[in-house]
Amino acid sequence: MDTSALILTLFATIIIFLVANFHQRKKRPLGEVSLIPYTLIQIVALVIFVVLVGHSISVMTGITFPARSRY
Repeated sequence: MDTSALILTLFATIIIFLVANFHQRKKRPLGEVSLIPYTLIQIVALVIFVVLVGHSISVMTGITFPARSRY
């Protein structure tokens, strides 16, 4: 993944998180339940963002994270 695609994906995850956060905080009448799980969307966007930040650090510095070794 090149740097421009990485930055665009980071911005896309931020936008998805903010839109889901906005819809989660929207006031609804008592008893009305949202059909879309906005909390789950926020969690997935946050996890993808953290993974992409780690990947961007390894791309920009050139240092890869060591693979897990078995005991």
